[in-house]
Amino acid sequence: DPLGRKTMSGDGTRRGGGDPFAEDISAPPHLRSKLDDFKYSGFDRGHLVAASDIKYSQTAMDETFLLSNMSPQVGEGFNRGYWERLQRWGRGPGFSGAYSGGFVLSGAI
Repeated sequence: DPLGRKTMSGDGTRRGGGDPFAEDISAPPHLRSKLDDFKYSGFDRGHLVAASDIKYSQTAMDETFLLSNMSPQVGEGFNRGYWERLQRWGRGPGFSGAYSGGFVLSGAI
């Protein structure tokens, strides 16, 4: 699905309090990521689809916190560094001012 002004605006918000991340119970148990998979791993739970890009509905934003939408990412310098800056640029006038939308391909490498 394309990302653009419509997906990046709306009533969806990050809910305060507690850990928003959750196991995706729609995935078969033997393929499902668990919260403990990331505990003490040294990796961030990196969104494949960023929550800030999916504000058009609360349900859709909440689903971005399912572990099926996560990939282990080095935190310092990447997930909380270059990657974060790239995502912010994509939401800012540099991209969204010049284009009406776009496609983002993401996945683990």
